[in-house]
Amino acid sequence: VRDARRVHAKSYVSEGFLDTTAIDSYGEVSDAIDKARGDAVTYYVGYDKDNAPVSTLRTIDAEKSGGYEFLPGYEMAQAHGVLRDDARDFLQQAVTEGCPIKEISSFGHIPEVPSVAGLEILRHAFQEARSRNEVWFFTMVADKSRALTHAFGDYAFRNAGEPILLTDDGVNNVELVPGIVDTAEFLDDVAAAVVNETNEKYRRRYAMS
Repeated sequence: VRDARRVHAKSYVSEGFLDTTAIDSYGEVSDAIDKARGDAVTYYVGYDKDNAPVSTLRTIDAEKSGGYEFLPGYEMAQAHGVLRDDARDFLQQAVTEGCPIKEISSFGHIPEVPSVAGLEILRHAFQEARSRNEVWFFTMVADKSRALTHAFGDYAFRNAGEPILLTDDGVNNVELVPGIVDTAEFLDDVAAAVVNETNEKYRRRYAMS
């Protein structure tokens, strides 16, 4: 847990999302900002060949949180009134069909390693989730959300609402975009992006992804 929280802090400071004032004496993001804590949270940590922690990701279990309405990112998006009706309907349908819902949080890697370190741990978590038909909800930094949509297409990364501008002390004008990934359908959704895209440049990019 300590490794995960420290990698999270280093990643977000290096990306310019947080000031050092948001980091506590343990080298972690302060609990006033970091809401992904508690018994519903699962921590993932990626290590390099020397056993140094370099990447991290967390999932928050909606069922253990009392329902997806109590996931921190969902609550924030709901409070700001930015969630789309079809996104709420999608999550409710997932519950009806018995699909576990998880919120993805605190995804990052330390600045000294390539971005593939982060993608590797995301891939690991995704492969686990796909076997369980999980649906992921997240609020992702706008630039990162655009990058993933750019790589995989709108089918795979579903926009769930309008951006939310964070104004917390120590946060540097970060905008978070709500989104949803249906892990069971993800690869089919990427394939659909390839099939339906008319721009050959984009088609090749989705196929490579």
